[in-house]
Amino acid sequence: MTASVTTPPAGSTPPDPTHSAAQPLAGRRVLLGRSRPADPFARVLREAGAEVDTLALTVTSPGTPEEVERAHALISSGWPQWVVVTSAQTLEVLDLSRLGTSEEANGGAVRGDSQDGVSARSCEDGCLLLPPTRLAAVGPRTAHALAPVPGRQPDVVGGSDAEALAQALEEAGVGPGTRVLLPQSALARPVLAERLEDLGAQVQRAAVYTTVTAPASCLPPAFATHWRGGAWDAVVLTAGSAARALTELAGPAPASTAVVTLGRPSQLAAQAAGLKVAALAPTPTAEGVLKALCQVLERQAPPP
Repeated sequence: MTASVTTPPAGSTPPDPTHSAAQPLAGRRVLLGRSRPADPFARVLREAGAEVDTLALTVTSPGTPEEVERAHALISSGWPQWVVVTSAQTLEVLDLSRLGTSEEANGGAVRGDSQDGVSARSCEDGCLLLPPTRLAAVGPRTAHALAPVPGRQPDVVGGSDAEALAQALEEAGVGPGTRVLLPQSALARPVLAERLEDLGAQVQRAAVYTTVTAPASCLPPAFATHWRGGAWDAVVLTAGSAARALTELAGPAPASTAVVTLGRPSQLAAQAAGLKVAALAPTPTAEGVLKALCQVLERQAPPP
């Protein structure tokens, strides 16, 4: 994956320079610190009148083969009663398709390779039928990405941070003795695992991937110069790793550029990287980011 700045496709309607209720971001230029095909965040901001540049500040790197295999082995054995996914990036390196649907034949059981102390019963072809594993995701974006993989919706969709997800899991019955597999980034905060362990759950963390700063050679020409010169009215950071990468690649935000973060973890990471966060999106959605941007930029002088 390479870092690149993309602007609206050729033939698209440029932002209307006249501010209106329909286009509250008209005349504004926003840097979105990620680059994805058909990104709903970029689409919503462009519909609001903004000129949006997207930039992949980070790249995903798989964890060690041993760590990824350990996570797969736990899933295959049927050990976890819950698999908790905290980022869609997990799905790039970990195969969760074998979890199947909870309404399959065999009363919802799934086929496993070994018992490993987990309650199971034999099936006709010699495999083991394991109790169905429940799924949890942090936030609607991760839930949307997760659902097609096993062919079912997550059983629990928590808020935008570890604290909210831990509370949702507690309300769903996670407690003493519950077996939880937590595949996540090597950079993830330990908060979720610690909260679940405080409930008495048996938690297995697996660092199945990490996020690293994109090579400076992949940046557009003179990006750092444009950044330091205040070329953007605002920057949207959707992950803590993006906040760290931005400061590593281009330095702190100029006073004229408002920093908006998607969730509490990205806010904390941005602040730790030396960025002054102007606003936190009220919800971890494109609409939440739009609302935060509108509130922040209303307080700034409009561009000439």
